[in-house]
Amino acid sequence: MGASINLAPGVAQNSPTVDQCKTEWDGSSAAQFCGPVPHAPHLPQTQISVSQGKCHLSANCLTSDFYTSGDVTYGHFSGSVNEVSRLSNCNGDLKLDGC
Repeated sequence: MGASINLAPGVAQNSPTVDQCKTEWDGSSAAQFCGPVPHAPHLPQTQISVSQGKCHLSANCLTSDFYTSGDVTYGHFSGSVNEVSRLSNCNGDLKLDGC
């Protein structure tokens, strides 16, 4: 009889790691405008976690008004590790494949 693998509830067999999600985030265009960036070093780090086989990100992202008003929006994303590198900052919202 074959061996059985028991996974914790809510953990997918091919669940990404936080490090994998972070690597993909760092390669996205959104990462250049979210979290502590040269134009806004005071912003907190992007929060990255993994659950149910998905990457979950929460980030303070610059809006188009940032340079005149300092506006920042708290963006959220949950999706596959393969989607994270495709994220864009669309006026403070995290969106796939551009705005």
